[in-house]
Amino acid sequence: MHSLRDRFGWRIVQTYTTRPARENDDKVSVSPEVFARMALDERMFTVKHLFGEMYGEDRRSILDAISARSSDRWCLDLAVGEIAKYSAYNTLKFILLPESLDQLVAQLEAAGRKERVEGAKADLEKYTQLSNSVQGENGYVTIFNRHTRLNDSLELIRKISSSFFNPTVEA
Repeated sequence: MHSLRDRFGWRIVQTYTTRPARENDDKVSVSPEVFARMALDERMFTVKHLFGEMYGEDRRSILDAISARSSDRWCLDLAVGEIAKYSAYNTLKFILLPESLDQLVAQLEAAGRKERVEGAKADLEKYTQLSNSVQGENGYVTIFNRHTRLNDSLELIRKISSSFFNPTVEA
């Protein structure tokens, strides 16, 4: 998502969380009290509880992203269970899968998230199942994320999204 923002000007939907901030993370860490107040003030489109922490996406960003009038491309990292919340909107969903479980484990370890390694296999199986079940459906594209070929993956995402949002543009 950072590369799509940096290279192509895409915007990232702001996510708020009660977990401590991480290095190179776009999520804004807030106290549980501030998070609860924001949720009550309806400043979030969704609110969820993951790994013992609360997460929520900025309502204004989501409403702009799903608006037919929006001229921006928006990125939002979603869990499998959240995809249905966006099924009524004209959205393009990329399912980025690693080439192997070893690649996914290495990426998690490199990011200092060893606690997620245990669940990585189940996550990969869920995303692979989803990918296999929706391939060919409108709005779903699977890209195997070869970490050594990031530029190729980004270029493919850019081309597919251009033809999705502007059907007259050649991909």
